Amino acid sequence: MKGKLYSRRRIRLPDLRKVNSFKIILLILFFTIITCIIIFLKTSYPVLKATCETAAASKGNKIVNDEVSKVMKDYTYDDLINIEKDVEGRITLIKANTIKINEIVNKINYNIQKQFDLIPKITVYMNMGSVSGISVLKNLEPNFEVELESAGSLQSSLRTEFKSCRN
Repeated sequence: MKGKLYSRRRIRLPDLRKVNSFKIILLILFFTIITCIIIFLKTSYPVLKATCETAAASKGNKIVNDEVSKVMKDYTYDDLINIEKDVEGRITLIKANTIKINEIVNKINYNIQKQFDLIPKITVYMNMGSVSGISVLKNLEPNFEVELESAGSLQSSLRTEFKSCRN
């Protein structure tokens, strides 16, 4: 009986000279595009984020100011604060009408939240110069349109401060 000799198949690496040059160009192009996208996103993201935050804060401040003005036009200082004086006309006690103040705060919060819920989207437009940081490109197309959706909840707090004032 003759013994059989087993051997492994040789693994051959591709000959780089035989690799299609088109595949190499395609691979280089792919990595170049990916690198450009990563660099673009790293440089433009802070500008994009700051612009969006500014637009959202501006819209939020406008809504808050409008709603506070609408609610507070129905109230006076005397509705919120009771001042007691002695027989000589000196102030002895300043007392806040907390029930009325809480009612106002709740009304303002409700109105603000209602207005935020009505905002469909906030649209921010940015040009190539703003996004890339290259000032030469400021007036060039394309303009990027970023749409922001409102999300979150409203938190408010009330602070009062009394200071003594002597003539």
